[in-house]
Amino acid sequence: MNELNRKLAQHKIWLETAGKAGSQFNADELDMKKCSQEDFKYLTASFLADCDFSLMTLSGALLDHSELYSCKMIESTLDNVSFEKVDARFLDFRGALIKETTFHDADLDEIDFSGAVFENTTFAGANLWNCNFTDAILTNVDFNETAFYDVVLNCVKINNPQNLDRMVNVSIIITQEGKNKRISGESAIDWIKKHC
Repeated sequence: MNELNRKLAQHKIWLETAGKAGSQFNADELDMKKCSQEDFKYLTASFLADCDFSLMTLSGALLDHSELYSCKMIESTLDNVSFEKVDARFLDFRGALIKETTFHDADLDEIDFSGAVFENTTFAGANLWNCNFTDAILTNVDFNETAFYDVVLNCVKINNPQNLDRMVNVSIIITQEGKNKRISGESAIDWIKKHC
């Protein structure tokens, strides 16, 4: 058993025993292509920094309650992935396909979603700080009680949004005539409805 498999096995025990045995999975600068799809079902409450998931297909992965820092998911396919209650900073989802995925109650700070395509995904209860959705396409995305704090929405397409009127603390950044403009509150929601 290699070191990665040993750590994953210890993390599974740690989860199953509520932390009484085994050890939490911590990974730094790991190429996640070394993990199997089955491994991704046991990453709840992990600590991942600078890990690379780029160009991967993640199906049914569970990353709930995890701490994620500077991880790359560039052009990955995420299908039925759970990021519920994650604390995530500086992640890169550029060009990713994100389907049937939840970011419920997540704290997302400076995440790059530019060019990503979202289908049937939820951000319900999530806090998004300085995230970038430039050129993203969002279809059937739930925004119930989602907070946007200076979220960039340049050239974004939002099709059939769910609970847009139930967003809280909304402020967005758009570019007009070469200058960034901040719009907040009801005006931001109205802008999204009109322009996206």
